[in-house]
Amino acid sequence: MIPDILTAMITLHPAAYNPNTETFFLEVIMGMCAAITIGATIFVKEFILRK
Repeated sequence: MIPDILTAMITLHPAAYNPNTETFFLEVIMGMCAAITIGATIFVKEFILRK
């Protein structure tokens, strides 16, 4: 599931067409951090709600 999201982000993001690779990698890292944060938040909410 996560690789699909990352692939979609990389494909759809304008930075993917930017020849400046440093900006591209920075965007990917920030996107991964955001995805992990959102996923962790959802996981914690589900875990708390199930108890």
